[in-house]
Amino acid sequence: MKNREKLLAGLVGTLAIILVAVFVGDSIVKKLGLLKIQIQSAQKKKGEQDVVIKKGEIAAERLRELETRALPMDRSEARTVYKNWLHDIVERVSLVEPNVSAVSERRHPKDVYSMHTFNVTGKGNVGQLTEFLYEFYSVDYLHRFRNVTVRPIPNKKLITLTFQIEALSLPGAPQRERLNGPIGDVKLASLDSYLEAIADRNPFSPENKAPKLTVSSTVRVPMGESLSLTPEATDAEEDRLYYDADLEDLPNARVDERTGRVSWRPTKLGEYVFVLYVSDNGFPSQTTSKKITVSVVEPRVADVAPQFNTAQLAFVTGITSSRGRRQVWLSVRNEGKVLKLHEGDSFSVGQVKGVVKQINRRHVMYESEDGKVMRVLLGDNLAQAAAAAAGPGE
Repeated sequence: MKNREKLLAGLVGTLAIILVAVFVGDSIVKKLGLLKIQIQSAQKKKGEQDVVIKKGEIAAERLRELETRALPMDRSEARTVYKNWLHDIVERVSLVEPNVSAVSERRHPKDVYSMHTFNVTGKGNVGQLTEFLYEFYSVDYLHRFRNVTVRPIPNKKLITLTFQIEALSLPGAPQRERLNGPIGDVKLASLDSYLEAIADRNPFSPENKAPKLTVSSTVRVPMGESLSLTPEATDAEEDRLYYDADLEDLPNARVDERTGRVSWRPTKLGEYVFVLYVSDNGFPSQTTSKKITVSVVEPRVADVAPQFNTAQLAFVTGITSSRGRRQVWLSVRNEGKVLKLHEGDSFSVGQVKGVVKQINRRHVMYESEDGKVMRVLLGDNLAQAAAAAAGPGE
């Protein structure tokens, strides 16, 4: 074989080798590309599966959290523990004529959950309604109000309350003998803040008016004698009244909650100030106050030899109404006569002379010759009134 032929044969062989290499390489590249696509697809599917697994873990954690807030799946146990919990709230709130009942149960066909319905009825005021709602929402159980009905009772301070409540049971909920709550991170303001915003109003009745307090703003007490001050108070709605006083400036003084009588025996001269309060039991309750100054002065000194004061025998024996005017009966026992006096009438009994200024249901006020206004209670004598030295109502 000539050199030219050998060279041509070598070129042909080399070319054949190159073609085979190109064909084999292209096949490998295609296979590598396909493999890469398969790897990417597998990675995508794994990512999707990881997302599903993560969602499942989150859902499982959420379910476990819900189970801690749910009622047990057993029907009898669920009803018992939740009814007892509602009874506890009703007792703390002090509803009148309360009733708690389990009404029905609605179970999911595959026992995924059970929904229980309860009814609570009773009577109370807006404050008690607010407290019940606060107690209910202070815990994070799986429950809710389905319906709340509030109806005023004519001519009463109470309202009728009806609550329809739904509570959920879950299969994994723990068994409970009692619902001890609170559970969950419930963020509520203080009960007082809700009562102030809601309960200090009565949307079902006219505004409750504060009681009127009638008592002197200044009182004089001679040293060695005792203060005995009884105020007069009235209420437009005829609510029950309660008295209180800030007696910090009067050591050992006392106030009667029912009558408002303030009793005190001073131990030194000076001026003393206290505040008297009267509150009604209306809704919402209203309070009236009066600042009173007590002047403890030098003891009384008799200028003349003691004499029998016939005013000790003049008693207030009756307070009546004649022709639309109040009348006081003053019985002068040593003279055997009865003075029947109206407001503005003058009188003179023994050492006591004065003008009737005001006649109330339980006492009469008169002005003496020296300009002092005196009080005498029904059944007392004029001499006792002069010793009391109580001022008129303002």
